[in-house]
Amino acid sequence: MAPPSANLALIFGVILYKISVEKKVMALPKLATRFQKISVLSGVHRAMGFVFKRLGFRWEVHRSGDQKIGLWRKTYREAKNPNETPRRIVVVPGFGDTPLSWASVVGLLRPVLSRRYDEVVLVDFPGFCGFLSSERCFESVDLMIEALGDVLDRLSPHTLLGHSMGGWLSSLYASECGQGARPRLQRRYGYTGPERLILVAPSGIHSSDEAQEAFSELFGRYLREGVSVLRPHFFAKEPLWFRLTVPALQRMAEQGEIAQFIQSAGTHHLMNDRLKQIRAETWLVWGSQDTLVPTAGVHVWLRGLGPFAKGPARAVLLKGVGHSPQIESPAVTAMVLGKILWSDAPELREGRCWDLLAGSSDRAAGAQV
Repeated sequence: MAPPSANLALIFGVILYKISVEKKVMALPKLATRFQKISVLSGVHRAMGFVFKRLGFRWEVHRSGDQKIGLWRKTYREAKNPNETPRRIVVVPGFGDTPLSWASVVGLLRPVLSRRYDEVVLVDFPGFCGFLSSERCFESVDLMIEALGDVLDRLSPHTLLGHSMGGWLSSLYASECGQGARPRLQRRYGYTGPERLILVAPSGIHSSDEAQEAFSELFGRYLREGVSVLRPHFFAKEPLWFRLTVPALQRMAEQGEIAQFIQSAGTHHLMNDRLKQIRAETWLVWGSQDTLVPTAGVHVWLRGLGPFAKGPARAVLLKGVGHSPQIESPAVTAMVLGKILWSDAPELREGRCWDLLAGSSDRAAGAQV
């Protein structure tokens, strides 16, 4: 599968070409109004929904009260023993993001995923820029935590892969499992929580009070001024096609529910005091040029994970990459993730495109914090 920039640029090109050759249609007021209401990003999701289904994914919507969480599920094989939990990997995207941002990485990882897992699941949140963009966003962080926790209880994932806000949500779920608060809905087959966490530029941790204050101020400005405030922090080098998505991102920023959601987040949601409750093997993947969630937070994660975690935490810093490596550098991201996912005891060495950091018990192996 081609990188996201190529995938999206191709689809955008088709849409724009179609509009350009049908100028006479656009001259008709009613049709012109209809086209204006359909954003480029919405058109891409409609097209990619068809592509996902052709690739064997199925679409599900889980309800939590009046709100929804979407799931794209691809089953590689049915569990041999009906009394065993299928081995699943669940991908949780970040704030405002879409499962499409992970499409290329998942495509590149297909040989690994199909061998190591029974199913891959991509999560889609309502009110963001994904397949449920027309739905109402969660009104509070706590409602999202509760709804996603219930979905993960049902899925019983072996591996959680979360990006940014999705990384924080994934680590929060793992910590709740570690203290016995989850799973709540069912404890079938002895499931007690994810075996492996892969957190890509996760939020939920700040390296200092100043960093926490700067992060809060940045999102305060986002609510006042719009997506232009966050846009410089998404990438080290913004893809050319990304400008076409900005109108949809701006419309999302103007939703009243988005402001309510952001303002509901507090210091009690931070992970600093919860890291020691995580029992899963934990990997961190971070862009070295991330300015939205700076890499100084890596050291807090590595020091904070407690003795109950399965092995020392390890971090991979992708050179020259910003906050969204799955978009900016999908091939390198897939290569790193493939090495992590290929084995129950992965051995990852430093490479030309990444550096390694590790927890204190790994220092003897040559890694440094």
